[in-house]
Amino acid sequence: MQVRVKTPRIELAILGDKVPEGIMNAVRLEFAPDEIEIREDDDELIDVRDTDWYREEMERLTTGSVIRTYRENRGWSQAELARRAKLIGGRWYVYAIESERRGLGIRAARRLAEVLDIPVGRIIDPKNDW
Repeated sequence: MQVRVKTPRIELAILGDKVPEGIMNAVRLEFAPDEIEIREDDDELIDVRDTDWYREEMERLTTGSVIRTYRENRGWSQAELARRAKLIGGRWYVYAIESERRGLGIRAARRLAEVLDIPVGRIIDPKNDW
């Protein structure tokens, strides 16, 4: 439930499953009926996977973008990720993978997954619903 009151100088919002009757009575005593809006919780919850936004994002998803996202979420540079995963080629190798200029072998994918603490399938098959 949402109770909203709007006047030229006051905006009051009360959110909750059940607003106590005493509070509702006080609001009704203080404000004119045309200043009070009461809404029941009618928000419809939808599965994000059913949205156009999600489908578009999944289309753009690549192995490189998955690695970049997890790396950035940890605050690591490309060099730091390469060091932690002990990747030959260092930062340039990570750059090449993230920019889709180079493929990724299973051994390197396993190392990256372990270091990033994600399932290796998340890297190998990023469009699967993990």
